[in-house]
Amino acid sequence: MARQLRDQDITCSIAQAAAVVGDWWSLLIVREVARGHLRFEDLLTELGISRKILTERLRHLVDHGVLERRPYQSGPVRNDYVLSEVGAALAPVLISMQDWADRWIVGDGTLTGCPCRTALPPGASTRSWARRSRTR
Repeated sequence: MARQLRDQDITCSIAQAAAVVGDWWSLLIVREVARGHLRFEDLLTELGISRKILTERLRHLVDHGVLERRPYQSGPVRNDYVLSEVGAALAPVLISMQDWADRWIVGDGTLTGCPCRTALPPGASTRSWARRSRTR
């Protein structure tokens, strides 16, 4: 979950971002919401996460403006979780992480941030992906 920032990290944007989305589950929740898994039960199934952890992470991401709750049922109240503008702005970060891992961890050297699997001009795949994520 969110980590207390050290005094020397207060002005560091990377440390600030890591405090919001830098844990394992938060990044994977953002990924799944961007893929269209918007409901609590769907996220639970997709991620194989405990209810307690999922509840905590969703609350944290909503509190920090990364996700928004949209009620789809009243009684009991149930919500869809959708990317906010702030959350959609993480798309280029997730795509960069995916491309980095494909190249340096998986090691096949291909980029997967775009459907064509080829290198595009800088920003081309990230803008279209972020636009698609916001319209869901």
